[in-house]
Amino acid sequence: MMNKKKIVACIGLCLVLAISAWAARTAITPITPKGPYPGTVNAGDLALTFTAADTTNLNSFSATGTEVLIVQNSDAASQTITLTTKPDQFGRSADIATYSMAAGTFAVFNFRNANTGWVQSDGNIYFQASTTTVKFAVIRVP
Repeated sequence: MMNKKKIVACIGLCLVLAISAWAARTAITPITPKGPYPGTVNAGDLALTFTAADTTNLNSFSATGTEVLIVQNSDAASQTITLTTKPDQFGRSADIATYSMAAGTFAVFNFRNANTGWVQSDGNIYFQASTTTVKFAVIRVP
């Protein structure tokens, strides 16, 4: 009886780990800024909305090669972000890992024309933060 319980518990744990390993990253939807001849501009049309980091599933955005990632550390303490890369012909071989951001600061990374070494096999760019007080926005520059 005890062995069956252990087996069932092991199978259950394996299933939980397998499901979490295949969970989709939380997508950040890029915004396209208006300008220089926007026509009518309504309230909120020029707003830049930040999304809290998903520290469980991590984050991504669909890459077109025209994006800029803006990161805000809204915490009262330093926090970190990681930008996930992959090896490329320019010698990139490691992530930008645990990049430290001081409290209340912003960071910006330009992904324009940088598809090689950044875009993962699913067409997305991957990134993550150490806490949900770090927020992301993605601008797709036309």
